[in-house]
Amino acid sequence: MWVHERLGWFVATLGAISASLVAAKIIIARSRLRRLLDVSEPLSEPLQNAFANAAAALGVPMPAVAYLDLGMPVACTIFGPMVLLSRGFAREQARRSLMDWLAPAMAILLAVALFLSHRSFERNLPYLGTHHC
Repeated sequence: MWVHERLGWFVATLGAISASLVAAKIIIARSRLRRLLDVSEPLSEPLQNAFANAAAALGVPMPAVAYLDLGMPVACTIFGPMVLLSRGFAREQARRSLMDWLAPAMAILLAVALFLSHRSFERNLPYLGTHHC
């Protein structure tokens, strides 16, 4: 009976704990992203031009691009809009004989994917908020 009388307090406490854990995870993710951005380098001229051309063709603002000095191939988008590219990705592409056109094409595809994923998220947000929360 004692637990039943205080069930609302238990639920409220668990909700507060859950919300604080989610907030802590978001803060940690943002601090890690800031560290990545601190070690990023400016884009090379061909990649900069490819992103600018893709953004102009799509009629969207140029996304922020973090070019990281990592040996591991990384090419992904982050909500913001932001694109993460690594030197390992560029080196992997450079090993192929078609590097002259492949790297800018991949950059354009990343920019298009970023734009489409952002639009899809905006379109599906009301559904996600009403059906999955």
